[in-house]
Amino acid sequence: MPFCQCPKCKAVFTVQVADTKAWFAEKWPGYSTSELVPENCPTCAQKALDRMTETSGEPPLGPLGRG
Repeated sequence: MPFCQCPKCKAVFTVQVADTKAWFAEKWPGYSTSELVPENCPTCAQKALDRMTETSGEPPLGPLGRG
């Protein structure tokens, strides 16, 4: 299970992935599987989506938006 650290709030958290080695190879090829990777935590990611919605007036595309 990969460990991440949010670059904004510095929270450390884990993400569930089916294949840790494949996830690192695809998303973080320069990191080893034992390193913390800089990934936005769910709270900061949601805040960024909220700011995008406020700016555009429409929900963002994607799994949390209208797409």
